[in-house]
Amino acid sequence: MRTNIGFTSIDQEYQTIMVTSTGPGEGKSTTIANLAIVFAQQGCKVLLVDTD
Repeated sequence: MRTNIGFTSIDQEYQTIMVTSTGPGEGKSTTIANLAIVFAQQGCKVLLVDTD
């Protein structure tokens, strides 16, 4: 997922990424937490807000 985000933002870096779904228990929190870890390990500044 991180690689795909990187390829879609070649010209300009994303400042905000939102993950959503149609119902509870579909893995939104797990997905975005893991994505935040990967970006942080790359040296990106990360702020994760989970309002589920």
